[in-house]
Amino acid sequence: MRYYYFLLLLLLSCKKEIKYVFNDNFENGLDNWEITCPHRVKIVESNDSIHKKVMALYPHGPAVYALIKGSEDWSNYSIEADFLFPINHHHYLGFIYNYVENGNRVDFGSIFLFGPYAADSDSEWQKIYREYLYTRIPNYEPGNVILVNPHRDGNASRLLYNEFTNKLPSDSAVKVNEWHKFKAEVMGRKCHFYIDNMQIPKITFDYFEFSKGKTGFKPRLSGSEVWIDNIKVFPINEFSYIGENIPKNIVYKPDDLITKWDYLGPFYHRHDEAATDFNKNQKYTDSGIEYGWNTIKADERGCILVGKITRESLGQDLVYFHHSLYSEADQNAKIKFSSTIPLVIWVNNMFYDKVENMHSIWYDFNYNQDHKGNEKEIQLNKGNNDIIILVYGGRYGGDGFYASIEYYK
Repeated sequence: MRYYYFLLLLLLSCKKEIKYVFNDNFENGLDNWEITCPHRVKIVESNDSIHKKVMALYPHGPAVYALIKGSEDWSNYSIEADFLFPINHHHYLGFIYNYVENGNRVDFGSIFLFGPYAADSDSEWQKIYREYLYTRIPNYEPGNVILVNPHRDGNASRLLYNEFTNKLPSDSAVKVNEWHKFKAEVMGRKCHFYIDNMQIPKITFDYFEFSKGKTGFKPRLSGSEVWIDNIKVFPINEFSYIGENIPKNIVYKPDDLITKWDYLGPFYHRHDEAATDFNKNQKYTDSGIEYGWNTIKADERGCILVGKITRESLGQDLVYFHHSLYSEADQNAKIKFSSTIPLVIWVNNMFYDKVENMHSIWYDFNYNQDHKGNEKEIQLNKGNNDIIILVYGGRYGGDGFYASIEYYK
């Protein structure tokens, strides 16, 4: 008997205790939080005996953030919380991770739950919400949707990641005025995002470029509030979910795209002489700042993230991109784009045309007719050809494009 008692004590002593590096139930205020808009992040009484006081985030434009103090060097952690949408309105729960401030520039990864779901509501907000989801998501059924939304210089970029969408049907949707569970696991660049079911994430996302930074929450731009309570954060050595990325069956083909560009800017004003008299060694001055050509590569998907260059907060929205294309002979070709922003094209110093933006962009625009982009016919000379495009950035929802060349047979 003593042997079994000793063995039990040994097993209990060997059990690993989870060490939280941060927890907050908001009974003592917001001292642990860095608040960007103090009048829009408040402690409120939930009138719930379990949750008592909670943090309420109220929409007020693009810069309402509640960030955990001291989290700037965090990486490889899990964060859990309870959340609630207290009224039937137009709003979401936004999770922020790897938030980095560089001077007056702010960039961060973000994933959000867009909702909530109100089955029997005919409110004007719910009608707008349902119309938006039916338009955006093929074969949508009533429920909520989870989207990814990295911000670059404060500008949202959800339209650059349309393939990362997961709909929650009504039987598993987040309901109005009901508490639900949230969890995010962040390891380096990758984030696993969970709602209620803590075994299988709703989204696995690894295409935001930073690997550490502050973490926190944000509400929607407009609409109504979201409540958050019982936050716990602890370190992890691996993801709890080991399996295929979610959504599944996404296959990128970056080798079919133009992925290497030089860029010039970002400018306040147009400098079309950079396109009509191309000289890679030329310097250009805009509002007292001197610029030269630099190099940018597409992300792993093949997308050029223009928002990494443009300065939304300063109004520097104009960027020129250059690609040198070798042609075996004089020939006609098509340059094809999927872009959230308007583009202007020059080839070998000659103006071609303006390409209008799409509502959103897709990685498979080259071969999926449902996601077809825009195209322009161009003339290529034998040898090297200088293709230059001017990008009009500053599009809320994302500055970016995919590009490819199609030769006539």
